[in-house]
Formats: sequence, C-alpha cells, structure tokens
Amino acid sequence: MQICVPGVDNLTISYEDVNMKQHDTKGGGVASLRGRAEQVLQRGLTDDQDPDNLQPDEVRALIHDLQVHQIELEMQNDELRRIQEALETARDRYENLFDFAPVGYFTLNEKDQILEANLTAAQLLHIERSKLMGRPFSTIVAPESQRQYHHLRKRLLSEHWTTIDNILMLRPDGVPLPVQLSSSNASGKNTGEISIALTDIHERKLLEERRELFFSIASHELRTPVTSLNLALEMLESSNTSKFSSDQLSMLDTACSAARRLQRLVGEILEMRRSDRDDMTYRNRIVALSPLMHEAVAQCQVLAARSEVSLELRESQVELWVDVDTDRLVQVLFNLLSNALRYSPRNGKILIESRKQDKWARITVTDQGPGISGEFREHVFEPFAQAEPSLEDESTGQHLGLGLSVARNVVQRLGGRIGFTSKPHVATTFYFELPLQDAPA
Repeated sequence: MQICVPGVDNLTISYEDVNMKQHDTKGGGVASLRGRAEQVLQRGLTDDQDPDNLQPDEVRALIHDLQVHQIELEMQNDELRRIQEALETARDRYENLFDFAPVGYFTLNEKDQILEANLTAAQLLHIERSKLMGRPFSTIVAPESQRQYHHLRKRLLSEHWTTIDNILMLRPDGVPLPVQLSSSNASGKNTGEISIALTDIHERKLLEERRELFFSIASHELRTPVTSLNLALEMLESSNTSKFSSDQLSMLDTACSAARRLQRLVGEILEMRRSDRDDMTYRNRIVALSPLMHEAVAQCQVLAARSEVSLELRESQVELWVDVDTDRLVQVLFNLLSNALRYSPRNGKILIESRKQDKWARITVTDQGPGISGEFREHVFEPFAQAEPSLEDESTGQHLGLGLSVARNVVQRLGGRIGFTSKPHVATTFYFELPLQDAPA
C-alpha cells in the first residue's frame, strides 16, 4: 500500500516502511512508530520540499491540508468504530442463536475431532462443552451406530453429500439417545470439515412405540372380538325375530349399527397404519377408469339413500386409462364419497366427474356442504383430523378422520396428486389426478 503525503509531490510511503502496529515492544510502541515515520519522511524530502525552504503561503496550504486530512481520519475512525460495534453486536447475536438453537450443532475436522459445539449439543449429551472440544465425534456415537456413522462420514468426505440419518448417541450414563443427524460438507470445499446438526427424537420414538402398541391392540385384541360380535348380531338379526317386542327389535337394530360402526372404525385404523407404513401390497395394471368409478358409486348408494343425498356421475367423453391397483383406487373414491356424504345436507347432491387434463386423468368429487374453514385447510389430509360438520346424519356413521389421509397416501403411491378447493356454504371439491396411460393392445 502506498501513502501520499499532502503538499509533498514526490514522497510516497510504503506499508513495509511503516509497519503499522499500535504496539511494538521492540521499537518502543507509538513513540517508535512516530520516529520511524519521521525518518521515512526525511528520506523522501528533497531540498525544495524541506519545511525550512517552504514559503509562508505553502506552509499555510500544507497546514490546511493536514487539518483536512486529520478531520477525514477522525471521521473514518468514527465510522470504523461504528462498524466494529455493529460487527460485535452481530457476532454476539450469532453466538446466542448458535448456542441456544433448538438443535445441537457440531463442526468436525478431517480427523473427526470436534472443533465447535453449541450449548444445546452439550446439554443434549449431558457433557460439558469444554470436554467436547477436540474429542473425536465417534466417541459419543453409540456402539450399535458406529458402522452407520463410519459409512456416513466416509460418504460425506468422498462425495460431499448432505445426509439425514437416525442414529444413537451415547451419554455418559451409558443410555443411548436416539437423534436425527443432519450432516454436510462444512464449506463445500475439500477441507475435510463436516457440519452436523443433532435433533432429539427420543419423544418421537416413544410416541411411535405407543402408536405401534395401539395398532397391535387394535389388530389383535379388537378386530377378532368385534368381528365375532358382528357375526353373532347378524345371525340374530336374520333369525326369526317375530317373538321380539318392538323395544327389543329397536335395541337389536341399535346394537347391530353400533357393532358395524366399531368394525368400520377398527378397519380404518388398520388401513391408515398400512398405508402410512407402505405395507399395503399394490397389484397395478392398466385399466379403464370408468368401471372403477361406477363400482365406487354403487358402493355408496346405500349410504347416500340413508342420507337422502343423490349421486351424479359425469364421465369423460374419451376413455381414460390408468395404471393402478383397482381395489386401492376404488377405496380412494369410496373415501372421498364417504367424506362428501358426511358434510352434505339432506336433499343435496354430490357430483363425481372424470376428465382428461393434459397428461393426467382428473377425478373430482363435489359436495354442497358448509365448506372447509381457513384454519383447518392445512390439516385436511392429516390422520385423525376432522372439521366439525354443521350438517351430518348419524346414519353415515362416526369416523376417526382417517379416510382422507389414507386417500392421500394411496394416490401418492400410485404416482398421482391430490388436493381440494372450497368455497364456504357453496361447494367443496376434492380432486386427484393420475398419469394417463395408453390403452393396452
């Protein structure tokens, strides 16, 4: 860097000549710096630039320039101080965000040693942060996850992937901690550094275990007795009931209705579990869409009659072919129709349509119900989500809010997409689209 001294035409000072350090223990600090600066100035002055040889006007001009430059330097120093304060404030803010983030953060070097760890990471592992620094990360990975972590790290270092894995960490008390580990190459360069984020999924694991226990109970402890109960009630209902009083017949009808409802609810729970875990077996083949729509509508006619709702089917003018598991597709249509029936007013109408839209077969189910409120829209396809219906007939049965969730999972497994539109107190339309196929030869 070259510095020009105002008023002296031929004098430049290099950064190397003036070693600009505020404290130089060998040279006497500021006094030494000033002395060296004066030496540089004297070396660069010619006879006609010597202050003793300057005219009064030149001296005044030089003093003026020096005063101006002094003010400029003071202003620059003030700006630098403000910038430094802003940087320190930003640094403090970043450190707080880093330390108190809801996930544990680590930076590792190429030797797997921990270079950085935030407070959340230390609290998560029940280890003081100072004792984490410099420690190989693999020493806090549980033995059963060592192989998984080794492959993950090797993949990151060789291919610079961003990965997400569930592994077990090891706390000092020896209790494994399930975490979700997100990792990536720290700088995007071949530095060997890795950034890791740990999210505690212990509570999630407990919920999953309880959920599995519930499904197991529903499958083994409920389905069998409920099925037996339904068979017994159906046999009783189909037997000679002439000796029954009207009250007894009413009670039998109520018992049969309640048993069928319970069986349906158990079935919905187990169906949701299978679709959510991708345990459902799909036997896809290319078929025409029209017969499947007729089958689903036929299955809902009894429910529609009980609800005093009419079903209208409008089919595409061209034959639509799709690659689907026929049972699963009918199930999707049945679930959408059942949902529409729940919210349709008496004497209402449900319109089922199919049409070709670009390279997709689009199927819509439109009801005249109260619509979907704004706050509920984002939860429509979640399991167990139910809006409070303003119009509902008990004859359609009570539900757990699983039908739409199952429908979404099935449609996605079939390579399609699903959604809805709703205008309050006018109409709600659920739709799904499946890729069109050529008719089989």
